[in-house]
Amino acid sequence: MTENNYYSKRTQGSSNFVSSFVNALPYHEQQGLKIHWIVYLLVNAFLFLVNIFTGYYYPWHLFPLASWGVGISIHTAVLYVLQRYHSISDRGFYIHFSVFLTLSGFFLFLNIITGFGYPWFMWPVSVLGVAIGEHFVAYKRISNLEKGLPVHPLHAVWYSAVVCIFLLFVDLVTGGYFLWFWIPSIPIMGLTYLIVNGVQKNTYHIRPMIRPVPNYSEPSYVTPTIVKTTDNNQEYIFCPACGVKNRSNHLFCESCGQQLK
Repeated sequence: MTENNYYSKRTQGSSNFVSSFVNALPYHEQQGLKIHWIVYLLVNAFLFLVNIFTGYYYPWHLFPLASWGVGISIHTAVLYVLQRYHSISDRGFYIHFSVFLTLSGFFLFLNIITGFGYPWFMWPVSVLGVAIGEHFVAYKRISNLEKGLPVHPLHAVWYSAVVCIFLLFVDLVTGGYFLWFWIPSIPIMGLTYLIVNGVQKNTYHIRPMIRPVPNYSEPSYVTPTIVKTTDNNQEYIFCPACGVKNRSNHLFCESCGQQLK
């Protein structure tokens, strides 16, 4: 395979991925995302031209480009997550993770464009990392409970472990000669272990959070109806649980997670 064929196939694969992602969205979400991207590109192209014709002494147009880029990146990521994942816990975590990556890239960009004399971006990124780390611990617990899987009795110790990892990071970045992070970490971890292991008494069992699966054999179950609307002549399924309109190719309701097929 020649180099040109390799890059053309990669470009074609990326194009197919984008088109399939956009086409799978509901019509109003497709239009909203397309309009957002068109306005974003046109406005920033205009600001770039203004920056050039007024004397390109400093690339100030990059600041609105990056700031608005945070919003449009999160907009795109949220729609992708809502389309790809149907569980509420999956959606919540991956949207949070998308916001974390977007803001981390934004802070890194600001640090570079304003002079990379000191990598200050790592401080807001590390604080955001604590939040995403705590969310990940909670997400794994909720995910297991939703699937009916057991949760380890000492799973809650990970909440404190995330904080201790953050303290270790701060200690290493600020010198790490004294390794002072052990001073708060030992009582934090010890106290958490005593609370979880002592109070719960190794019976850390919580009622599984499994969503009820509809019984198709029961007469009370309402079969989702497929209707055609005038919105781009698309077929939609109305959720029998909450009544929200979904695309006909969706297996689960976008609003409540109800199984549609």
